[in-house]
Amino acid sequence: MKKLYFLLIGLILLLAGCQKEESREFPSVLTSPEIIIEEDGVSVTGLVDGDWSSAITDYGFVYNTNGLGEASEIRISLGATIPGTNIFGTKIERNLQIGETYTYKAYVVTSSYVVYGEERSFVSLGGKAPELESFTPAVASIGDTLTIRGKYFSDLKGMNKIYFNNAFVYPETSSDTILTVIVPNTLTSYESKIRVEVAGKSTFFSKNFKIADPLIEEIYPKQVLPGGTIYIKGKGLDAVKNVIINQRSVSVQYRPDSIAQFKIPTDISTGTQDLSVMVFEKQIDLGQKIEIVLPKIESVTPEIAWIDTILTVTGSYLNYLTNFKLGEYQLQEVLKTDSIVQLRIPDIFTSSTVTASFYSYTIQSGRQIKLNMPVITSITPEIAYAGQIITLKGERFFYGMSPSIGTFQSISSNEATLALPWNLDAGEYTIDLEYWYSISEGTVSFSIPEISIIEYYPKQIKRGDTVSVVVENLPEQLAGYFAVAFDNKPSEFFEKTGNILKVTVPQNAEISSSPKLSVYLGGQVAEIPYAFVFSDPWIKLDKNYSMLNGACTFVESAGEHYLLYQDQLKSSLKKFNQDTEEWVQISNTDLFNSVQVLTAFSTVDNIYFLVGGWNSQKISYCYSISNNQWSRVADYPVKEDYIATTYSFVFDNVGYAGNIDALYKYDEATNTWEKKTTLPTTHYELEDPFYFNTSGRGYVGFKKSIINSTEYNEFWEYNPVSDTWSDLGSAPMHVYRGGSAVVLNNRAYIIGKGYTILGEFVSYDLQTRAVTKLTSPPDYWDRDYYLFYENETVYFMTRPYPEGWKIYKIPAEELSNQVR
Repeated sequence: MKKLYFLLIGLILLLAGCQKEESREFPSVLTSPEIIIEEDGVSVTGLVDGDWSSAITDYGFVYNTNGLGEASEIRISLGATIPGTNIFGTKIERNLQIGETYTYKAYVVTSSYVVYGEERSFVSLGGKAPELESFTPAVASIGDTLTIRGKYFSDLKGMNKIYFNNAFVYPETSSDTILTVIVPNTLTSYESKIRVEVAGKSTFFSKNFKIADPLIEEIYPKQVLPGGTIYIKGKGLDAVKNVIINQRSVSVQYRPDSIAQFKIPTDISTGTQDLSVMVFEKQIDLGQKIEIVLPKIESVTPEIAWIDTILTVTGSYLNYLTNFKLGEYQLQEVLKTDSIVQLRIPDIFTSSTVTASFYSYTIQSGRQIKLNMPVITSITPEIAYAGQIITLKGERFFYGMSPSIGTFQSISSNEATLALPWNLDAGEYTIDLEYWYSISEGTVSFSIPEISIIEYYPKQIKRGDTVSVVVENLPEQLAGYFAVAFDNKPSEFFEKTGNILKVTVPQNAEISSSPKLSVYLGGQVAEIPYAFVFSDPWIKLDKNYSMLNGACTFVESAGEHYLLYQDQLKSSLKKFNQDTEEWVQISNTDLFNSVQVLTAFSTVDNIYFLVGGWNSQKISYCYSISNNQWSRVADYPVKEDYIATTYSFVFDNVGYAGNIDALYKYDEATNTWEKKTTLPTTHYELEDPFYFNTSGRGYVGFKKSIINSTEYNEFWEYNPVSDTWSDLGSAPMHVYRGGSAVVLNNRAYIIGKGYTILGEFVSYDLQTRAVTKLTSPPDYWDRDYYLFYENETVYFMTRPYPEGWKIYKIPAEELSNQVR
């Protein structure tokens, strides 16, 4: 009031200088330029002057920011009675924005006129802050109307802002003392502090506003699939942001005030579940339950099916199912409704249940659908043999099924052929068809007759003889596994005539003096023990040579025989004792531990070993028989890394050694090698050569190629006097694995091994080149074998793996008799 008093004094002094106006019906009005601007309003004054006849009905001030037109002006009425001084004033406290420029002027209203004073302006520092009394209701739903009571609100709605925490809205209606507002859906908390801001100045309520719990009228449907939609009907649902089901939070997708909806997660657990809702951070139990169910397959018919069968599936919610399968096999949909699905079987299947997919779930039928397995009606022939082809007839045959016996050769829908196993014994057999664990309907049987030996001849045999065996119940055509054996050593099959088998007594097998005769057919064996009297010129010596894994190199010197056995630790030199027929060690050495012997030859008193390999190059060693000493001699001129590629001769106690690239003569006196004429073959390699020398000539044989199991080889003769080679054509026997020879009376007795020939023994006339086949030594010949002669006896040594060395002998006279 003190500030307003000074304004009035200023206005009186202003009016004192004015001239007195003539009398008229309305007064003059003056707007004082003197104002007081404060943070809570602006104090203004005005004056009426002159003589007027009309009564004053209202007076005061009007102000505005954008001009004082009637539509936008703000009027402050002071009443109808002006003070006796005719000076009036007031403080503008409402609707003032800080920093805004306002215009104002005084006014007087008479019965006939509205008179305004001069227009003045000011820049506001703001008006009165709002004073809050109450808001009702204290708890409401989003969308409800809230009434706020207090003072110093603005009549202009845009001048008022109502804040719920940080979210604000403008009022729906406004007056100096009452604001109405709609609770906004932008709230982020269950409780909010309400703040009212008027023209930039605000005040908080001391108590918080709370969102009302939603009122739930109905939840439907009560039964739902994963991925389905649930609806909540009620009031105050705008505040429901999430639904809690089975401890999982699910976002509400649509939530007006009366209906909210949400989707059930596709991977949720099934069963009865409790529901609660989240009103911002508050969880509210609805006291409601829903049941999560899955589509259900109740039945599938028919239960026995075949290709193109239509399966009818009944159940509930079936139209939600996809990817129907029978086991691992895809089914084709023909019809699908909520309660019935029809499915076509496109291919052969295994007996399984029907399954379908529903999100991550697999829905399965109860009983298995069984494959309508084939029916076998007949078998041809009914009397069969191991290894034979038989024919089955029936219905619904298909690829993929397997017989209980044999192997399918061909299959059609009503006929199949199969080969019986080779190892079937005599007896009756039943055949079923199987597919996984399903078995065909109907069975058929066949029988295999038992074989027996009726007769055989001759009764006295030797290796290489032809033997006839009469067998009962032989098939017309032999198939599968069959054999005739002597002491379990298979023979070479010759021919079959009716029930007579002609075979050859095996050349190489070791057979007892009274061998057993056996006939094998499939899984059957017919036997006659002690069937023959067997005569063999070869005698097996009961000797056990402890030479198993190391390499052996044989060499002859002055009619006596030596061998170098390369053991893993030390090599031993052995000499054959013709009296005891034993190999006796005469020396040992470690010279050969990391090398391999390529060839060996001997002179009168010395044995020479040519070696090669990864750790040495073209080295030669000499063993002195008389001194029992080892020494190194001149290196062999040609390096050779691989064993069994080198040959050697001895002429007049002079050694020769060669390979595919060169031939050298060794001079003992000078310890030098002299190059001679190279073997003139056009072949590119010399592998496992067979070689020997006699009567001033050297002989070398080696294979060239194997074509369709046939061996092609070369045979050469060397003349050391003329240093020339002669091509002798093919070797007198197979040389795929080398060979060994003994020369007696200008005849070479040669043993060799072919690609498919287990071994053969021949006589080779060195003059006529005539070849005579001889009785071979028994047993299986491996790569290591050797033939030598001492004391009117020819010895044969072989080392079949893993038995170790064996030795057989035959009188030299017996060999001469076989040549005659």
